[in-house]
Amino acid sequence: MKKFIRITGILGAGGLVLSSIFKINHLMGAPELLLMGTVSSGLFIIGSVVQKLSKK
Repeated sequence: MKKFIRITGILGAGGLVLSSIFKINHLMGAPELLLMGTVSSGLFIIGSVVQKLSKK
């Protein structure tokens, strides 16, 4: 579970940063990167919450 959380966190952060750079420079692929980053960040948050709740 920790590996899943780490991978989704890295992908989410990287996708959001790259999509904002692509948006600023008006490059193609920004909406897809934004979607990937948002979904990965959501999975990261869900995974973190599940891990915290399962420890109790």
